[in-house]
Amino acid sequence: MSVDPDSGERRADDWRVLARHDWTDATALEISLHESLAALEPTHDEALLYDYVDVDAVRDVIGPGTDRGVSEVRFDYGRHEVKVAEDGTVATR
Repeated sequence: MSVDPDSGERRADDWRVLARHDWTDATALEISLHESLAALEPTHDEALLYDYVDVDAVRDVIGPGTDRGVSEVRFDYGRHEVKVAEDGTVATR
């Protein structure tokens, strides 16, 4: 995250891309998220991801073949905000 030098406030549009998820493998979203988020805050408990987000719901809302008008899903992960976009981008700020 960067800080606007004039105001001292964080800029809300600064996202750091962690990964590009390949939607062709329906079960790989958990792996993409786990590996991306482990780089932010390493953990020994793989199930911890499910404490923050319902991965099946993310897949159902923005995965291929869905027509719900949603382009991204955001959730908090520790002190980070995480965004998963319909193009497979996993980003944080």
